[in-house]
Order: sequence, then structure tokens, then C-alpha cells
Amino acid sequence: MKAFIRRQQSRYTVHTPVALLLNSQEHITQTNEISIGGLSLSVNADLPVRTGMRVALHFTRWQAQRPLLNLRSVPYEIKQIHKFAGQTELGLQRIVAQCPLAVNQFFETAITSNQHVLPRREDDLLQMQYSQVYLDLLSHTPVATALFLGLDQRKKRMLQAVAGHSTFLDRLDKKLWQAISTATPRITLMLKKTATDTLQTHGMGLYCYRAPHQPWQLVCEHELQSATAKNYCCIDYLQQKATIFFIVALLTVKPTGCMMN
Repeated sequence: MKAFIRRQQSRYTVHTPVALLLNSQEHITQTNEISIGGLSLSVNADLPVRTGMRVALHFTRWQAQRPLLNLRSVPYEIKQIHKFAGQTELGLQRIVAQCPLAVNQFFETAITSNQHVLPRREDDLLQMQYSQVYLDLLSHTPVATALFLGLDQRKKRMLQAVAGHSTFLDRLDKKLWQAISTATPRITLMLKKTATDTLQTHGMGLYCYRAPHQPWQLVCEHELQSATAKNYCCIDYLQQKATIFFIVALLTVKPTGCMMN
């Protein structure tokens, strides 16, 4: 898989209400992004959709603003489907050949004449498959791995034990655990910022990667200050020889340490 994909058309963040017409039912939502020839929107995760399916969109606000233009049933084809956090994001491409010339000209004019004020999406480097990349990577390995981060004699947290599926642990580079042990203060930093006597849990992503003949590098999600920084980290991550991504849940275990699951 390539680290980045250049799109033929620029995308712009545009939120406008639409009605998705699918299997004779209407689903109210709004657009996330729009380009001259397509758009993306989110629907409920249980909606039965598949790539290649034909749908129609009713642009309710734009139709009210332009009553002489028929924007009630604009045909689209589902090109991409991404499921995350109880939602399904659809990437749709307008079926230009089935649209009147006036409709196609409307979208082209609307984008080109307003692109200087529309927020352009600059994260084409990762496209919309940002989350799916890691779901695909994680689907090939058991993820139920527990790490106990205890205290050494100097009261510094360190990796003391690892428990998990043997088929997963046996094929991992043992130096990875040494790197995680060294990075334990960074990994548990967020727990220190929310110190309390009650049970704490904290979720985060942990990026582990290694170039040939180089030590493991670790980046904690909370160390990335912006979405742009996270995107560039992921690009670098995907270009490395060895990569592992952990979805981490930190749980405090009083009084001696915490569990990383």
C-alpha cells in the first residue's frame, strides 16, 4: 500500500443537509466534504450499503435556494465505505452521464467560484482510510496483550511482565519490550496529569516502528499536538520496515503500578 494518494479533484469541507434515497427509504444526514465530482457523508453503521450501489441525493437547502434547478434526485455511486465509531462514512461519485448539464455545471461552478473561501482538505496524504489502515493491520494478530508497568527501586515505572497469546508474542522482536519499558514514563504521562485515588482508565494509540538495523521508535498519541502531526507520523510509520500499532487502555492498579492492555 502506498503511503499517500493524490486525488484528481480537491476536496473541501462543506456541511449542507441532504436526504439520502436508498431502497425507497430516505435517510437525513449532511455532507462532510464535497469536490466537483463527488462528496462524502456519514450514515448509521447498520445501513445496508455496498460499493457499486446506486443512490440518489436530495440537496434540501440548495434546492430551496435554486427552485428552478432539479437537485431532488441527483444520482451517485458508492465508491468507498469506511466504518468507525458506530458510523459509516460513504464516498460517493456523481454519475455525471445521468445528470442534466445544468446540474453538472452547478457543482463545478459552486466549487470553482468559492474555492478561495472554502476550507480545503490538506490531508490527502492519508485519504479517508486513516482508521481502516489500522483495523486491517490489527485484524491479523490477537490484540489481547497485557503489560504490567510496575515500579523499580527508584520508584520509576518500568515494564515488569507481559501476558498474551503465545503465537503473537513469540514472533515479536524482544527488543520491542525493552523500548516500551524505556518509554513507560511517556506512556503513563496522562495518568500523572489526572492523579486520583479512584480507578483510572486512559485510552491512547501507541505507534511502534523500526527501520532496518535501527532501534525501535515509539510515539504516544498524546505527544502529537494536532491532526496534521498525526498524519505525518502515520506516513512515516507506514514507510518503515517493521510496524506495530497498539490501541492502549491504561488501568491503574493500586498501589504499585498500572496495567496496559
